[in-house]
Amino acid sequence: MADKAYDNPVDTLQIYADTAEEETGTPADLIMSVIHSESSFDPEKVSKRGAVGLMQLKPATAKKYGVTDLLDPVQNIRAGAKYLAELLKKYNGNQEEALAAYHGGPGRLAKYPKGVIPTAGGTHNYVRKTMQNFADPGNLRRLHGKAKLPAGIQERKPYAGEDKFFRENPHVAGMASEEDNNVVMNPHSKLSEMQRRAVLQNETVRAFMRRKNIVPEFELTKEQRKNFSTIKDGQPYGDDQDIRETVVGRIISGDSSAGVVTQEQQDFADSLKKQMEDSEKMPKEQVRELIR
Repeated sequence: MADKAYDNPVDTLQIYADTAEEETGTPADLIMSVIHSESSFDPEKVSKRGAVGLMQLKPATAKKYGVTDLLDPVQNIRAGAKYLAELLKKYNGNQEEALAAYHGGPGRLAKYPKGVIPTAGGTHNYVRKTMQNFADPGNLRRLHGKAKLPAGIQERKPYAGEDKFFRENPHVAGMASEEDNNVVMNPHSKLSEMQRRAVLQNETVRAFMRRKNIVPEFELTKEQRKNFSTIKDGQPYGDDQDIRETVVGRIISGDSSAGVVTQEQQDFADSLKKQMEDSEKMPKEQVRELIR
């Protein structure tokens, strides 16, 4: 049975969903959206009607797809993905109809005119919510997951000296620690969750470059020099190297404050982003071993 003690549920389940997509053709993001709607990522959820696990499978459905342990996340996701694939084929790829059938059953859906999603039993709301998350899979991470950091980098609490610095500089939302090249966020900074995640991503890029000894050497634009020469309350930002690291982080995170980006800067950011993504990937052989 797969380990249910997830350090980062969204990341772990994403691996399983990606593998299920390879096996069944059901989009991984759709699988993840259904898991959120069905169980809110709780692998041990059991409904009053007897549906079990991440994708809330009934025992009869689970048996049909060879499940021997409904609480096993891998088996549960694989079977749910197979069922979704079957429904998508039945409804000619119409995702909303397939979701309606998954939620309320094909029999209930057959009672309505083609293209009409039943409101009974909350099916219409279920389909709407699931499709919204399918269109914006990042929302699931905002709701349930920790930010996914490249291999080896951690977000940690500030040490005493760092905490003192943050208290004295509340305008500094976070930083890549020079001591261990991990990311440290300012607990005294009043940021929204969305702002916090943006800063975390920016500082993660900086930490990754320092760990890998990657030094950006592209030219800065006049606009970038002007925008980043000072920060809030007139505090100096740093030298050109600090500014380059910041610009790269904001390009990768899609932050428009990077200003007008040159082709040289974009090429550097694209190459770095690929290196970061590659560092996150688990080799397929390891995934296969994990879910065997």
